[in-house]
Amino acid sequence: MNKFLIAVALLLAALYAAYFTDWFKRDKIQIMSKSWPDFRNKDTNSVQPINFYIVPKVKVKSIEVFAAEEATNRVPHYLWHMVAKSNAVVVTDFPYGGRIKGMRPFIPAQDAEPLQPRTHYLLRIETDKLRAEKDFVPRSGG
Repeated sequence: MNKFLIAVALLLAALYAAYFTDWFKRDKIQIMSKSWPDFRNKDTNSVQPINFYIVPKVKVKSIEVFAAEEATNRVPHYLWHMVAKSNAVVVTDFPYGGRIKGMRPFIPAQDAEPLQPRTHYLLRIETDKLRAEKDFVPRSGG
């Protein structure tokens, strides 16, 4: 009877640890985006500038942006692909197509391709252990 009660107590302790503590939870990266209107630009085919924010601070190895419809492709067409120059770099926020300290374009001297308004895109961030994705739709600039 004692062995049974000890086993039940251990089982309950394990269930408590699994469901009510962060001991066994994997880290997660949260990506947010913010765009703002450029009142000087009246071109309806352009998009509003977009900034991305990462919580918590993470050491990023690569940043990729591609059309969401290509997410199932083995190698999608990257509109913007940045990689760490040597070691992963701490990144908290960055603009689409902008320069990021410690990172370089995957293909040297290749700038980000322009985004199209009202088109679904996917941003993928990779660290040593984690991968996070955020889908977004740029707003029309005009």
